[in-house]
Amino acid sequence: MIINKSIAWEQRKFGDGMDLLTGYPFESEKFSDNGINLIRGMNVKRGYLDLSNSLCMKWKSSEGLEKYLLENEDILIQMDGALIGKSYAKIKETQLPALLVQRVTRARAIPEKSNSDFMYQTIQRDFLKYIILNKTDSAVPHLSLNDIREFPIRVPNLEEQKKIGEYFSNLDNLITLHQREWKGKRLWIIINCLLNTIKNG
Repeated sequence: MIINKSIAWEQRKFGDGMDLLTGYPFESEKFSDNGINLIRGMNVKRGYLDLSNSLCMKWKSSEGLEKYLLENEDILIQMDGALIGKSYAKIKETQLPALLVQRVTRARAIPEKSNSDFMYQTIQRDFLKYIILNKTDSAVPHLSLNDIREFPIRVPNLEEQKKIGEYFSNLDNLITLHQREWKGKRLWIIINCLLNTIKNG
């Protein structure tokens, strides 16, 4: 990828180009086994969403809660716990429909101002360092919406954001693919070693 070095990068705040929203305080006693996925802090891991049955609760309907419905490519940021600054993910089309729960921030790119893939890369690169300097010292560290909004970033123009975002998104996908392939090969190696050990006594 060729980056145009003549393009000036501006100092901005994360919230300047993102529509930020915190989730709704759903009542846990009304959680359901069927319906729409609820995205809680515990679902937001380090770069992915864990929607396994043991963690993912559901809500029967989105009626009256349309504001909290998530969209493809929304960035989700956990706001509480020891891993804040590390726990963020992008939601995928296959994980929808889903509703946003309190203490999770949804960051949605404003199309005329920012590119979702590029903004996600800024989180991967610099967010943790920022959080270490700004998180609270309470027993359970937490972020405010304003903390996330004020996260300082440097950005090029929108066209360049799209090019950079697409490049790194493709790179992330390639790395994930090779990790899966390696895990499969590693499992095959381990199984064969065990079988040989048993066979040879």
